[in-house]
Amino acid sequence: MATNIGVYYGGIAFFTSLVHNVFLLYHVQMFVSVYKIQKYSFWIAEIVFLFWNSVNDPLFGWISDKGLLNTSSSIDIVDRRLSALQKAVPLLAGSFLLFWFEWPIWTGAQLMFCLCTYDSFLTVVDLQHSSLLADLEVSSEKRTKLNTYSAIGSAAGSVSVFLSHIFWSDLKSFRIFCLFIAVISLLGSSWCVTEFRRNRNLLWVKVLFAILMFFFVGPNGSYVIIGIFIATNRMFTEGTCKLLGLIISDLVDEDTVIQNRKQPVSALVYGTAALLAKPGQTLAPLIGLSLLGFLTGNDIFSQVDNHSLKLDATLLPQALHDAFKDAAFKLLVLVPILCGGIQLLVWKNFNLHTSRLKWVKSLRHNSTYTVV
Repeated sequence: MATNIGVYYGGIAFFTSLVHNVFLLYHVQMFVSVYKIQKYSFWIAEIVFLFWNSVNDPLFGWISDKGLLNTSSSIDIVDRRLSALQKAVPLLAGSFLLFWFEWPIWTGAQLMFCLCTYDSFLTVVDLQHSSLLADLEVSSEKRTKLNTYSAIGSAAGSVSVFLSHIFWSDLKSFRIFCLFIAVISLLGSSWCVTEFRRNRNLLWVKVLFAILMFFFVGPNGSYVIIGIFIATNRMFTEGTCKLLGLIISDLVDEDTVIQNRKQPVSALVYGTAALLAKPGQTLAPLIGLSLLGFLTGNDIFSQVDNHSLKLDATLLPQALHDAFKDAAFKLLVLVPILCGGIQLLVWKNFNLHTSRLKWVKSLRHNSTYTVV
């Protein structure tokens, strides 16, 4: 595998992460604090999204792989996945912008439409990008190298979280910032996909990183500490989650061997895995807001000042201020510890490693599969 291929693969992850990290951090706050969405409208929109978010991954994966089963060359498979990425990237950037401009209609309908539309295009991008990991290489070592580029790209994309917190206090500035990163994501992802097969020099990427770093120059006060915390949180989360892509790529190999397939159904396997994982992303804001309200005894939907994008902690009574601090600590520390413990128990039953993994890999290498 050429080094440039890995860089372009990681570049796609970087430019996608730029917009997705901002979406994860602010879309709930925007609708709750700025648009003043009603509680029941919020829940209805999230429940509809929960259903769509669960079914669209295996659905899109099946649609994507259905036309590839009779393809004789793995090179053709990679080319078709890149073509799908090229079409989905502009739509992803456009759907990302829909969140930050209020519509003159029912706010719940806007949230529902924005969530489902954005997630649809994000699913296409994620499925095709993840499937390339399994389709480009069979070797575990080369896949690990490719996945490393992707993990680095995703971690670097967390820079948008750091910057977004600087602009969050002013709605107009924040919207301009979102427009800026959407354009950067669109141009950068499109360029990476196009250059994927050309292996040109990486001067353009270096210039982009230099431009982004200029935003760090200047006094930013406490925003720096908060931004670093949020950014590092996303980095460690993304870094850990990227390891899952390697494991699923091994499951793709196992499925291909056991089912004696001519070509792997990479997108379908990744989509099926997301069928169980994606609901967690949808439930997170619902559970988080519910726990915050339960632990503080206050309804978060009614505690935000009408003229601010954020809750001003200095205006709260001391008792309520302490309650929010205690609740935030429990959500940030105790919940991850609990979830991590459950994950460790579940992963004890995973057996696709050592001798079984070697057996699967040997059969894949001996097949007629052509490595790109």
